[in-house]
Amino acid sequence: MIHARNPSFLGTQYTKIKSARKICTRTRISSLTGAVRYLTHMDNPEKYQYDNADIETFGGFDLESCLALSTGDKRQALRDMLAFISENEIMHLKDFADYCMSEEAPAGWFELLTERNTLFIKEYIKSNWQKQQNLRGSEK
Repeated sequence: MIHARNPSFLGTQYTKIKSARKICTRTRISSLTGAVRYLTHMDNPEKYQYDNADIETFGGFDLESCLALSTGDKRQALRDMLAFISENEIMHLKDFADYCMSEEAPAGWFELLTERNTLFIKEYIKSNWQKQQNLRGSEK
């Protein structure tokens, strides 16, 4: 994948790579992140999952920055995580972490859990557990 803001630079790089790699076409894309996710099957766990470390980039393209979630995406993913915890009555952080590491979990959940949100999610799970205990106690 080649990314360049300068069309003449892109043309020069494309010509060099085309001859070295025997690439026959180039395509303009509307969503760089979407294209990377599509090419690596990130949203299709049933397909082979390519390792980001194996992806070759050219022209100063930063793959990690491209795949980073926006703030809005992170907030929505966190909402989805909390809904999953409630709907599935998750009572232990380990159970949720195991799910986040599994092939079944949506892309990015493990990173969101481990990078900045662990304490918040741990307390959310703990409060769910406490709520369940209170409900059980009031039923007696």
